[in-house]
Amino acid sequence: MADIWDTPKQDWDANDAIGYDDLNRIESNASALRYGTYRRVQGFGYTVDNTVSGQDGVITVTPGSAFTNNGVPFRMTANHTKNLTTWVQGNGATFGGMAPGVTPAAWTWYYIYAIYNQTSGATEIMFDSDPAGGNVSSVTYTEKRWIGTFKTAAAGGDGSFDLCIAYSTGDTVFFDPNSFVPAAGYITITQANPTPLNTFELKTLTAPTVGLLLPPYEVTAKLNINTQEGAIALYNYHFPIPSQVRNGTVWYGEHSDRDFQASTPDRYAGDIDIIVSPAGQLYVGMWNTGAPATAYIRVRGFYQDRRF
Repeated sequence: MADIWDTPKQDWDANDAIGYDDLNRIESNASALRYGTYRRVQGFGYTVDNTVSGQDGVITVTPGSAFTNNGVPFRMTANHTKNLTTWVQGNGATFGGMAPGVTPAAWTWYYIYAIYNQTSGATEIMFDSDPAGGNVSSVTYTEKRWIGTFKTAAAGGDGSFDLCIAYSTGDTVFFDPNSFVPAAGYITITQANPTPLNTFELKTLTAPTVGLLLPPYEVTAKLNINTQEGAIALYNYHFPIPSQVRNGTVWYGEHSDRDFQASTPDRYAGDIDIIVSPAGQLYVGMWNTGAPATAYIRVRGFYQDRRF
């Protein structure tokens, strides 16, 4: 494997012959380019559809390119559609996409894998409950690469499950918050007064029945925040956690949804991007002079780093 760049020859003459050194240099640089870029997945977004006649949730993966886990380059040039039944080779709403041995369940995160036949050049799509793709297997599609994540909803009427409504460009996934939290579209976080007023608490972005609102790996979450009676500050677990939310006129936190011109606490709203742990956790702190402070959080989607 090449791990350095060899300076290309740029002074070729008409009578120069191509020798072994030249071929080695060309192959070395081609290999260096391959291993320098293979981690990034390009494209491979998706759309979902719960309205296909005779089917429950159907997911369509859009074209993209990548290197497999073994560093083999491949690309998919057309949309590929699958339902949530057991995987069958083929493209369309009647073809299953779930990996062998995996039984779909309600309100569960699943992982999309592009699989590749290195001999024929054919690509396929398979879904797995294992983030590492441990159940992804096929006799002919021997190469694989994780390309995205989606979540099931409640049981549908055709023997499978509907899908939480989402749209993915590949790197970014956008949610319909009312689909991911059907009861309200948001979750509520409350801090009592006076304790633990003005302190940060570890909170989980989860809701009854539907579970974690984000996939169980580190993502940059897109949150819509509405705070009541004070301010909210969110801190990711990578950073030191301040001992307080507010000290006089100084507000702490990675984000603070607070109108600094206001003389009294009120309700404020804003959109933020913040890294959330694989457990769906972040630190939340609010400040209020009297009653308990409450925050309403709508999870609008996430950015996923598909280098790995």
